Amino acid sequence: MQFLYPNILYGLFAVSIPLIIHLLNFQKYKKIYFTQTDLVADLKQQTRKQSTLRHWLILLLRMLAIAMLVMAFASPYVAKEDQSASSGEYVSVYLDNSFSMQAQTSGGILLDEAKSKARALAEAYEPSTKFQLLTNELKGKQQRWLTPEQFESEIEEVEFAPQFRQLSEVVNRQHQLIKEDNNRSATVYLISDFQKISYDLSQEKLDSNVSYNYIPVQSFNTPNAYLDSVWFSSPALFLDQNAELNIRIKQQGNLSSVPLKLFVDDKQRVAANAEFNGQSIKTIKLNVSIRKTGLHSGRLEIQDNSIDFDNTFYFRYNVPEKVKVLVLGEGEKQNKYFSALFKNDSLVQPEFRSYRTIDYQNLSSYSAVILDQLESIPSGLRLALNDYVQKGKSLVIFPNKEANRESYNEMLVDYQGVRIGEAQKDKDTRVSSIEWDSDFFEGIFLERPKNPEYPTVFNDVKLSYNVNSLAEPLIMQSDGNPFLLRMKESKGFVYIFAVSSTEKSSNFVTHPLFAVLYKMIFDGVHTGDLYYVLGDNDIYSNPGLEVANEQVPVLVNRNNKKEVVPRVIQRKDELRLRFSSVNASGLWNLQLKEKEKIQDIVAFNYAHQESDVRLADIENERPGDVALIEHSADKLTTDIQRQKEGYKLWPWFIIAALFFLLMEVILLRSWKL
Repeated sequence: MQFLYPNILYGLFAVSIPLIIHLLNFQKYKKIYFTQTDLVADLKQQTRKQSTLRHWLILLLRMLAIAMLVMAFASPYVAKEDQSASSGEYVSVYLDNSFSMQAQTSGGILLDEAKSKARALAEAYEPSTKFQLLTNELKGKQQRWLTPEQFESEIEEVEFAPQFRQLSEVVNRQHQLIKEDNNRSATVYLISDFQKISYDLSQEKLDSNVSYNYIPVQSFNTPNAYLDSVWFSSPALFLDQNAELNIRIKQQGNLSSVPLKLFVDDKQRVAANAEFNGQSIKTIKLNVSIRKTGLHSGRLEIQDNSIDFDNTFYFRYNVPEKVKVLVLGEGEKQNKYFSALFKNDSLVQPEFRSYRTIDYQNLSSYSAVILDQLESIPSGLRLALNDYVQKGKSLVIFPNKEANRESYNEMLVDYQGVRIGEAQKDKDTRVSSIEWDSDFFEGIFLERPKNPEYPTVFNDVKLSYNVNSLAEPLIMQSDGNPFLLRMKESKGFVYIFAVSSTEKSSNFVTHPLFAVLYKMIFDGVHTGDLYYVLGDNDIYSNPGLEVANEQVPVLVNRNNKKEVVPRVIQRKDELRLRFSSVNASGLWNLQLKEKEKIQDIVAFNYAHQESDVRLADIENERPGDVALIEHSADKLTTDIQRQKEGYKLWPWFIIAALFFLLMEVILLRSWKL
């Protein structure tokens, strides 16, 4: 047994006070003379012996009561075998402030309960203790030791953070500070809801010099629904159309439905209900009427009774006024079939140029490039077109049957082994099949034609490709030669026909199927990403945005007008930015410094790891060296002190003192002393 305040034991000298009083309080007797004293003398002797015994017993009870009180005030305890000195302790505390801590408990939100328990930890240790406070931000300033006062001050400043952390990453950061001094032992506390998705701590990741403790703060098992992703069925949006917006909603638990609202340009357009019908994933399709060109902002909202950071989803879209197409031929003469196809179309704007006079620097301003029967493809054009496709554009090739096949194949060698062979003349074959199930034909025809009359081929070139590659034959001829091949390259597409764009090669140029060129062109229309996910480190690119050297792009939050300067990655023929400094979801205007004109809208959404509300089974899955502390905040201080100091005995000494005093009172009343 040890004492927390051993100096108070000097108070045991107070035990002598009742003894001194007893010894000084001598009983004086008065003599009375009797004629016969034999019997009286015998009674007197017997009474004095009983009285002396009673007085000594009362004295002993009083002395014991005083001794028990003194020892109680000295705080006796039974020390733990591995207990270290109470001075100079180091305590590292992880306070989970992720979005999952927004969940409700009977006492409020989880983060408030976690902060209360962190403050209780500070009260459990001596003033000389050094603390570290880690949150999900893992800021550099958190890699230092704090006094208890500084520790409590930092706790008050903790707010929700969008960062998601694995538990092993947090513990590794705690180890870094603990190991700055050699052989330093410390105590680690992890205050969290311990989501299953973030729980990856194993015995191998623990340090034998560190004492680990879990302090769970967990909510009711409330189902959660969240907006996962959004996309348009069509890759490009155009004026006066009804665009189909796909909304994927996920849920965990047993939710039957959630209400859904769609806002476009801050005006509510649609209100619907997502019915899960026992499923965990539901995709809702909504029609969005396109009535204006230019930039538009969108917002989706759902409502549930769980965490709410994932109940709002932001996106943007851009409706172009014109789609520019570059047709490259041997000369400046226009191809009459292309001119006829786009003649009455106010959206597609074709430009006919000789491949010898094009400006390579301006190539990315076109959504699609059509190579119209070039006799050869020079190396400069080949390299420029390769970069062009990598940026997500469409390249369409109508070969020349008399072309230099080697120049074509030098370019096609990069496209999954596709090669152009010898020209085949005087043919009379037909297109025999179309891959209707390919996503290429989705949305082109209102319904699949029955007994269609396919185009006739008079002469063509032989197309070969590696069957193990991603080259996809979209249209086939009856002789087995592909009529149209598609190759996916990075973000873009390459299309190559086996026929040239003349009626001498095929009647395809006058056939209704010739309209598939629209699909190829629109595949190259990229009006920017609908949204970005914070933490994914996606790179923003906008070929249409030009920035002079002295100009600085800046993001301005639409709600609070906060400004963030993104990092410029590359300035060539397009602007590339990284938004690592953005930490809040919402809609942001991309502007140039000192200019109020909005160049673009950028939408950010939080990552959805925190939406997975399933909890780890820390009772059974925690490593053997980790203690589990499940007390409320008001009892946590006492429990930590008991763990740190050992088992406290002072309550038992108080009980003993009261017992001795009670016995004294009972004896005094029964003996009538």
